[in-house]
Amino acid sequence: MPAFQYTALNKGKKETGSIEAGTEAEAIKILREKHLLITDIHSQKSAGFSLHLARSVPMKEKIIFTRQLSFMIKAGMPVVQALTALKEQTESPILKTALEKIMQEVKGGEPLSSSLAKYPKIFNPTYISVVASGEKSGKLEEVLNNLADQQEKDFDLISKVKSAMIYPLVILIALLGVMFLIVFYIMPQLESVFKDFGGELPASTKFLMSLSSNLRKYFYIYFSIIILLIVFSKQFTKYPRIRLWVDKLRISLPILGMMNKKIYMARFTHTLSMLISAGLPVLEAIKISGEVVNNSVYQKSFNDLFKGVEGGVPFSELLKKDKNFPPMLGHMCSIGEQSGNLDYVLSQIASFYEKEVETITRNLSTLIEPILMILMGIGVAFVVLSVLGPINSITNNI
Repeated sequence: MPAFQYTALNKGKKETGSIEAGTEAEAIKILREKHLLITDIHSQKSAGFSLHLARSVPMKEKIIFTRQLSFMIKAGMPVVQALTALKEQTESPILKTALEKIMQEVKGGEPLSSSLAKYPKIFNPTYISVVASGEKSGKLEEVLNNLADQQEKDFDLISKVKSAMIYPLVILIALLGVMFLIVFYIMPQLESVFKDFGGELPASTKFLMSLSSNLRKYFYIYFSIIILLIVFSKQFTKYPRIRLWVDKLRISLPILGMMNKKIYMARFTHTLSMLISAGLPVLEAIKISGEVVNNSVYQKSFNDLFKGVEGGVPFSELLKKDKNFPPMLGHMCSIGEQSGNLDYVLSQIASFYEKEVETITRNLSTLIEPILMILMGIGVAFVVLSVLGPINSITNNI
């Protein structure tokens, strides 16, 4: 039986260990029964042997699958027949392989949610819980349609953030390119001129010459270190202290930190709204919704929410007391609790934060551009003074 390494929060304290289970989904279920809030879980076996574990399915494919499955069931098509049709038309070989096995299991009498749960790299816990609630309530086509809507919103949100980061990334690459030319081509040619000059060089010029010489001499060492850091960065963040530091940085950075917080709130409230609307108990919905926010700083808050609601404290009161949640969220949820429309209120809050993120991403280039220009200006001024200053002195002496 395969073993799984996990990291979880147990009464607010981080806990790591391993557990044996048939699948990752089974391991998650066992850990949840122990009232653990899972932050990370992965197989201890070497990756790459199982097709559905080694790679995942593109979000677009999952959205199309979910939407079409909803339409087919609503039209009166049996689930097995719908899965067969979707298997034949999907372009993803990974999803096609998974659907073949899922179809056979459902045909043999296993619930759709249980079959989907055996492919955690394709269908996350939120997806499984929503499908399971749809099966219990007899509204599978409705919850699948809502699930597809959420997937589309998540996809659009991620796409907008990525698009907004293109301009700053291009500027950063251009800046690095200029620095590369100065260090590896311009400074080596000027070194001999400065040495023949014989005078005392400015401290900035000495620093630039020393930096250029050092980088050229040990270029392959530095380059190898950077590549190794990039390759193993994911492994480093598995250490609780490093991950906590990185997660704190994500929500503390100017502009980007504010955007990340709004993204977390949008995903949390939208998922919670969908799960409550699908008929899940609030306690279970909170646990699952917290898992969509991949930030250890917020995981502590979600664990406190779960324990508080479990102890009988109103959900809105807990939100008001936690500084990681904006005051508006607690007040709005209080109205939702009093009116009995918490899922609707959460949906409206999610829409608000999604629009906020859209506004930030639309203006991100405008917000970051002055910072980039200032940094580039400082860099250019430093290089100009370091290079042109001695050249000007040489010219005057001649």
